[in-house]
Amino acid sequence: MFYPLLDPRNFFEYTLEFDDYVHMSLLTTAALIAVTLISIKHLRHEPRRMAYALSLFNSTILTLVGIAYLAVRFTRYENIFLWKHNDATFYEEKDNFAVAAAYCFGHYLIFDLVVGTIYYPKYMDFWSAYFHHFFYLIFSIIGTTTNGYLFTLPRAISPCFTMCCIEEIPTMIMGLGTIFPQFRTDVGFGVSFLTLRIFYHIFLMCYAIKIGTQPYALFLFISTTGLHLMWAYIWIVKYGLKLIFGDKKKDGKDGKDKKPVKAN
Repeated sequence: MFYPLLDPRNFFEYTLEFDDYVHMSLLTTAALIAVTLISIKHLRHEPRRMAYALSLFNSTILTLVGIAYLAVRFTRYENIFLWKHNDATFYEEKDNFAVAAAYCFGHYLIFDLVVGTIYYPKYMDFWSAYFHHFFYLIFSIIGTTTNGYLFTLPRAISPCFTMCCIEEIPTMIMGLGTIFPQFRTDVGFGVSFLTLRIFYHIFLMCYAIKIGTQPYALFLFISTTGLHLMWAYIWIVKYGLKLIFGDKKKDGKDGKDKKPVKAN
């Protein structure tokens, strides 16, 4: 069973039972349905903005989860940013908070695929939607249960996922700016993406190598880094260079609504 929500034991112990998973499923599904209904009511005829409703909700929640998780977990371990050593449990553990976050995130992935295919298929990019969602769904299942069907992990790696939740800040910025154009900030997105999805993520990967984390965790860090680098390249080519050197095209000559790169 869950301890009280912010009880520190939730960040270091695994005590969840079947009823806890049922309650999490019901609450998460209800929240996702509510967000979807609101977006249908207000954005039904603007699929580009509607495509970011669930994404904005999910990224906001995961950002808060990531901040809380890092704040509590770092009280037990040596400071990794000073390159101090910790044992493998830094990445290889199973705790209530991390498992719950991954479990609820899995609900969002499935929900977004279903709703997106129905209401905004034009904005369901293969890499950032279908591939991304399927990959992370499988990762969430294997990382928390240790059951890879064809293989079994020696230990769960739930913290790997939750420590990366703070990387949802650029997705939150993009979603907020797409739904509410007055809050759009290309610089904010670019800086947060490069800082968190590239530099911070690569740092976590290098630290995993330093402390000898199991190969599956390293594979996930390496593969997700490759995906982030691809997104960063696309963003730099489409937007970053224009911010640095200016847009050579005159305003109004290219008024077509281009398909956005939806960074999850």
